[in-house]
Amino acid sequence: MLATDNSMTGQRPAQLLLWMMTGAVAAALGAFGHVGALGAYVLTTFLTLAFFPLFLRYAMARPNARSSHRTPVPQGGGAALILAVTAVAFVFTPMIGLALVPERTFVIAVLGALIALGLIGAIDDIRPLPASLRLGMQAVVALTTVLLLPVSWRVLPILPSALEQALLVFGLLWFINLTNFIDGIDGITIAGFLPMAACIGWLLPESSWLSVIAFALAGGLLAFAVFNWPTAKLMLGDVGSLPIGFLGGCLLVTLATKVSLAAAIILPMYHVLDATWTLLVRLSKREKVWEAHRQHAYQNAVDSGLSHLTVSGLVMGLNLCLVCIAVLAAKATSFGQGIAVMIAASLTMALFLWFRARRR
Repeated sequence: MLATDNSMTGQRPAQLLLWMMTGAVAAALGAFGHVGALGAYVLTTFLTLAFFPLFLRYAMARPNARSSHRTPVPQGGGAALILAVTAVAFVFTPMIGLALVPERTFVIAVLGALIALGLIGAIDDIRPLPASLRLGMQAVVALTTVLLLPVSWRVLPILPSALEQALLVFGLLWFINLTNFIDGIDGITIAGFLPMAACIGWLLPESSWLSVIAFALAGGLLAFAVFNWPTAKLMLGDVGSLPIGFLGGCLLVTLATKVSLAAAIILPMYHVLDATWTLLVRLSKREKVWEAHRQHAYQNAVDSGLSHLTVSGLVMGLNLCLVCIAVLAAKATSFGQGIAVMIAASLTMALFLWFRARRR
């Protein structure tokens, strides 16, 4: 069934080598982090292969003036990834600290939100929803999740609780959408979220359920990399980018409350900078910011002649550097954390400005 499809070249030596490489990394994550990473890798691979004929039939992304592909590419691969991550979470989280009742409630809310956002994204992939309706449903999910955060989890304890909650809702809502905005070329979401998820999994306490989910996300992204990078045979679609952005935001909130706010600021820095800067520029021009465009810095780099592989590879390289800086920041004094944030910001700004300088 799949072997006859030209877009799925699983029998080619290069494809098999990529499977072996990503499988080895997933096994390492499972051995040194949590076995859930390997479980999510295997399950994502299986579900993607099983669902691929459906993606071809119902979820083809057609090229247009704002897209980065010249030929139709199936989308919806995020469905397999999110189902795998959710399944792994349901299997492994009951085995961890039954006394952690507040976190358990939050985890259940997060997993329910993943499914809800996945359904919203799936509908939007097949038949686009009005932007207002899509944003409203995302806001409900973000608000519900923030209200179910454990009371003791404070990101900014100097602020009144109500104000902090409002900022967290806005932050989650923005992280959902910026992930969707940045997911425009092959491999860039993997480059952004794989290092971040693995790092958060290692930094969070082993007794934390969110650590398991972080490693599961890393394993699922490794499996998806075989289909999406270096040349996309399948794209995430909104069914993947929306819940991945939400889950990434929840993991960063957990990291900020349990380990280090500085580390949580450092890890997503490129995606946040590119998406936020571009949004502000478009708002200043009074453009319709909910419509697709090609004004992000990474898109400037692709339009200048750099390949998807090169651009996403540079973002991956930057994010690996940010992981190292975040790990150091998590163990540093307040002064050291400030220095770490400045170094990370300098590296991120350098790549961002270089991408922008290539704009035609």
